[in-house]
Amino acid sequence: MCSKGTTGLQTWPASLVLCQWATHNSHLFKDKDVIELGCGAGLLGCTLDTHARHVTLTDHHHSVLEVAQRNITVNNVTRASVRTLDWEQCGAVPGCDVVVAADVVFDPSILPSLAKTINIILKTSSAREPVCYICSTVRNKDTYSTFLTALADQELAVEELKLAVRSCYLETGVDNDVRLLEIKIK
Repeated sequence: MCSKGTTGLQTWPASLVLCQWATHNSHLFKDKDVIELGCGAGLLGCTLDTHARHVTLTDHHHSVLEVAQRNITVNNVTRASVRTLDWEQCGAVPGCDVVVAADVVFDPSILPSLAKTINIILKTSSAREPVCYICSTVRNKDTYSTFLTALADQELAVEELKLAVRSCYLETGVDNDVRLLEIKIK
């Protein structure tokens, strides 16, 4: 699961679910500038490229960004770029309308920084109604609860969206508790 010191060099189940959901809800991304947090191999960013004005795939790990850039190039993705983003030192991210992330809620120690990064990006956005969609496989209920608390501490509005689509890639009973959150400024 961990390669070269990171978990970001593979595609995780919630990313597949979020790709499917985003495709079915492409109007939410049409002509928007999107930033992906913890981009991994870049599948979600490459999928959103067909709908968004521009997608910025971010991660803090150099090896992950190299793989994401390679996947952008190989797949002829034309409206995407990669960028280093460390949640511990996040500043404003200009030009962002929508934030997305998949399977980034796994380590309790990073969740306050993730919530703060989401808050900073949403509050510094020039969009009228910036929004964040986070899709997570809930492997540990305490960790997921810690994330919800971190979002509340940042005074963000959180709504769990119904996932009418389910990924055919998820095995029955294995990592099957996948949840999608919509996060906004209160």
